[in-house]
Amino acid sequence: MVSFPSTKELSKGQVRDLRTGHRSKILSVAWSASGTKLASGSYDHTAKVFSLGECALANIRDAVGVDLKGHSADVDQVKWHPTDDFGLATTSADKTVKVWDVRAPAKPSATVQTTGRKY
Repeated sequence: MVSFPSTKELSKGQVRDLRTGHRSKILSVAWSASGTKLASGSYDHTAKVFSLGECALANIRDAVGVDLKGHSADVDQVKWHPTDDFGLATTSADKTVKVWDVRAPAKPSATVQTTGRKY
């Protein structure tokens, strides 16, 4: 699911720019429950998390980005835990689901190997 800025935010020119960070096309984006973190998954086999702090309308180019590396194929879905801003799940064409604690991004907390189609 993608969240869009309100008309009021657009009129103030507070539009985010997500052109930085990935080396290839972005397949999925998701806002955390608090609206202070944005995750993205890409054809470049990575997911990225941008922490926007107190103001979710901050310019994304100024946000601190965290790389989540571990998939061997496209990261086609990113999904936040419904109440925990540090829990993120990613799915990939490599037929795995990885669960991450974004405070410790060096490796996933868990990996589940799936079989067959990913959909």
